[in-house]
Amino acid sequence: MVLVSGLVENYSKIGDIMSAEKCFRECLGLDNVVYTAMVCGYLWNGEFEKSKGVFMEMSSFRFELNEFTMTAVIGALFDVKEGEQIHAFGVKMGLLSNHLNNAVMNMYVRFDILEVMESQ
Repeated sequence: MVLVSGLVENYSKIGDIMSAEKCFRECLGLDNVVYTAMVCGYLWNGEFEKSKGVFMEMSSFRFELNEFTMTAVIGALFDVKEGEQIHAFGVKMGLLSNHLNNAVMNMYVRFDILEVMESQ
């Protein structure tokens, strides 16, 4: 899976999202690392809805959602309710590292909801 996630990441970084998608969809053994690479790949290429779709697919298959996956997807959110759900999930799962905390703060600032952060 390390090879596939590396290919997905590299194709995505050079803007070849079609090749990244092909590697992702043809992978015989998807795991949370490959899914996270595809979530990030879509984000880097401005495909926010596709990124959220892969994230939802990943969570429906019960793959481990970690701080890196959640940090990536929180950057694609356009709705504060979705962001609050991701934030709550991170709190519940004990995943609020500095990395994810910064992404959550940026999300709230983006939505101009500083009072929510201050109340916690």
